[in-house]
Amino acid sequence: MSERGWVARLPVWPLVQCLPLAFVLCLILRNPLTIGADCALNLQYGQLLVEGKAPYVDFIDTNPPLIMYLNAAPVLLARVASLPLVPVFNLLVWALTVASALGTRALLRPTADKNGAVAFEIGVLTFSFASLALWRRLEFGQREHLFILAYLPFLAARLRRVHAAGLPAAAGLAVGFAAGVAACLKPHFVAMALAPEAYRALRNHRWRELAAPETGGFLFAGAAYALHFLFLPQAVQTGLFGRWAPLLAARYDAFAFPLATVLRHGVVWPGAAACAIVFALTIGRRGPTTDFVRSLGVAAFVGAIGYLLQRKGWAYQNIPAVVAGSCAVAAFLGMSIGARVVPWFAAARGVRPAAFAAAAALNAVLLAAAAWPGPAARGQLPQSPIAQIIERDSPERGAVVFIATDVEYQYPILTLLNRRPGSRYLWSFPIPMFRCRGQLDPDGAVPQRRDDLPAAERRFLGELGDDILRNRPYLVFVETDRYCLGCPQGFSIPNYLAKVGFTETYLAPYRLLAVLDGLIVYARRGSG
Repeated sequence: MSERGWVARLPVWPLVQCLPLAFVLCLILRNPLTIGADCALNLQYGQLLVEGKAPYVDFIDTNPPLIMYLNAAPVLLARVASLPLVPVFNLLVWALTVASALGTRALLRPTADKNGAVAFEIGVLTFSFASLALWRRLEFGQREHLFILAYLPFLAARLRRVHAAGLPAAAGLAVGFAAGVAACLKPHFVAMALAPEAYRALRNHRWRELAAPETGGFLFAGAAYALHFLFLPQAVQTGLFGRWAPLLAARYDAFAFPLATVLRHGVVWPGAAACAIVFALTIGRRGPTTDFVRSLGVAAFVGAIGYLLQRKGWAYQNIPAVVAGSCAVAAFLGMSIGARVVPWFAAARGVRPAAFAAAAALNAVLLAAAAWPGPAARGQLPQSPIAQIIERDSPERGAVVFIATDVEYQYPILTLLNRRPGSRYLWSFPIPMFRCRGQLDPDGAVPQRRDDLPAAERRFLGELGDDILRNRPYLVFVETDRYCLGCPQGFSIPNYLAKVGFTETYLAPYRLLAVLDGLIVYARRGSG
């Protein structure tokens, strides 16, 4: 029996692949309300969109609108099914993860050369474990995670098209379209997806291979997304392109770190190192497995460059590079050891039934653990002082305002407690952009009078204050000077708001309720 025939019929592999995914399901069922801050914020954008609010008009963010559109799907599904939003989101991302892993595996198997099946299986298994790690890091469902979920089947489909020529056009279009949609979440995702295609075409001198249903679906998704901006309501276009895009282009570097600091952070190196390793160790090799390993290496390298160019130093932004690099190295190891491991398995009598039974039993134990009663299974809400005050002093769906330059104070708490933002500014990102060092005044110094502020800054403060007066939120949280993301050293938001007259004008109907570690809390007079 050939090595490829043995691995192709090995019944234990599908169950092994399911182990980390079953464990993720177990964790979701045990902790259904677990979600990261960014994902919870995006879910709230999805809620506002479903409620008929207009992006960049009724609610404002620094991101393009695609992630808002995508998050409307779990919101609608939760409403139709009458289920809590966060568990629906987690289960939907889990289902996409399972579809991505099993779909990638199914697409790759026909292209397996000698020892390639082992390499592909181990590469996909590494991706499954990466999804488990992302859950534990509260990054499950991040834009970077969604991109990887769509990219791996796209890469598998491209390799199958090139090496096996057995993929129906409709399937190729669907996989390419999904990858194109995910790549539009961030500009450098497009480069990360297409760079391996360009590399393989350049290496093999087969540029015609790029003309395929997969790349057609990918490009169609990008073109459709670009064209959709022409059909947005005029107010949305004006808000996005006339106001916020220019400000972000000019001032978003307020949140950036010097390149040397990002390089010292250490997160950038895994993707670049993985690319160098797999290229150095596959010199002179050819075939679909080598193409798979090297394509992932190229994607990891481009992802690392994209991480550097963002200059934020936030680890989640390097997820695509780290996951692609990890899968590349794991697949190469599988390719290298496959020739030795497979014959040993094949020669061992009874190992197939035993391995099958062990994998099945472990899956059963993991899934049974999810149903075991316990505190985690009830999904307790956060018990932080912020959550306790919001739950005590505001009703469900009541309005709450956070004047903070970060989102981790308010999210996921507002989403989990089903509160609504009391202002179009769910987080106050314009403050560091207007006050960033070297842009307007030395060290972000505040003028003595509000009338001396730039017109754009006065407009922002006026809109924020008018939202508070109109929506009458039950609570207003103001970030203290303990930590102000993107602000100059020593900058204080409370002092800033007091100096420009914001506190006196717009917070007069509120009383000081509490001072927490990092936040001042105001409660509306007569609300409780």
